[in-house]
Amino acid sequence: MSYFTAEVIGPKTWHILECGFCSIYYLEGEERGLLIDTGTGADDLRGFVATLATKPYDVVLTHAHLDHVGAIWQYDEIYLNKGDWEMALTTDDAARRHFIGNLNEQSEGRTPDHPTDKMLLRTETDPKLIDLTDGFVFHLGGRDVSVMTTAGHSEGSICLLDSQTRYLFVGDTIIYRLLLVNPRMSYLERVRQWWDNTRKIYDHLDDFAELYMGHCGIVPKHTRDDLNTIAAALLADITDIDDSDGFAKKAIGGTSIYLELPFEGPDNMK
Repeated sequence: MSYFTAEVIGPKTWHILECGFCSIYYLEGEERGLLIDTGTGADDLRGFVATLATKPYDVVLTHAHLDHVGAIWQYDEIYLNKGDWEMALTTDDAARRHFIGNLNEQSEGRTPDHPTDKMLLRTETDPKLIDLTDGFVFHLGGRDVSVMTTAGHSEGSICLLDSQTRYLFVGDTIIYRLLLVNPRMSYLERVRQWWDNTRKIYDHLDDFAELYMGHCGIVPKHTRDDLNTIAAALLADITDIDDSDGFAKKAIGGTSIYLELPFEGPDNMK
């Protein structure tokens, strides 16, 4: 079974899809490359990236949920907003194994369950974490990638804007199933945090050629717009939620905001 596929989505720009669900991106400039997210660690990501990369590269995480940090132990240094450092370093192998083995449920039927026999295991030595702040720039050589902090999906969530393609890599900040599950905040505070930080995106949509999310590639326009509509409705009336499935959420078609985890997951996803 193949765990990775790679699609060219722009000059020296690849969308790597792990297990048919987790999106990883590799960008390369004249001097360096940049790997955005590392998936669940279902297989040897570093070995796969070696088939694409022709330059040394840095690794950056849009956030530290277990389906984005899986291969960080293959690297010495990881760029990650400090708000997610604890989450990254407390992710365990059992939680990732459960996720990979139950991908059909986790992906809402987008991909089948996958074997876990090739899964990368944590090493005794954690990578060095390097903090990212708003406006930080990766200089790749003739190509800059700038950081936009967007706390909401997690405290350390960021987006990354590529100067060459004008692609905005949004991680899980704008996605068909947005989880806002921080237990330290009320439902209203969670939605407000996401809303306030994503005005950096929604107020400047003409600046971006495409939005690429952390699962399955391009953010469809209807997903982007419906998510904004759902959030506005929740800000107007936070009690206007549907908990008929046992999880607090609000949806329009296939787009939803969940205020509670809609699946079994580890505490550090919250």
